Amino acid sequence: MRQASTPEDIRRLLGELLEAQKETERLLREEAHQLNQQLSKLGDRLGEFVEWQVRPAVLRLFRSRGIAVSQLYSDGILQDGNDSLEAEVARYAYRQGLFVLAQSGEGVTILNEAQFQPRRW
Repeated sequence: MRQASTPEDIRRLLGELLEAQKETERLLREEAHQLNQQLSKLGDRLGEFVEWQVRPAVLRLFRSRGIAVSQLYSDGILQDGNDSLEAEVARYAYRQGLFVLAQSGEGVTILNEAQFQPRRW
């Protein structure tokens, strides 16, 4: 890099530096976006893996109550960290005749009472 000897040279070099900084920021945003997309895909795959690991335990839970399961719906997941909202959703599901499942340690439990009668669809 050559030395700036005049005010015009200094302004020109500062302009070049500013442009280089803008390009660096653009490249960093682009890389961050790509990384976020890759992490999102990885999270989706991890969720699918956990779902497939939990499925047998859920089937055993229902069978232990004498309930034959012919279909599973697994897209109704609430993960916003808002406990009051999750409790409200659980109450709503219960009133609609749905089973309410929750994590219990490393397993899954049915929150409905043993005498709960699910709605037939």
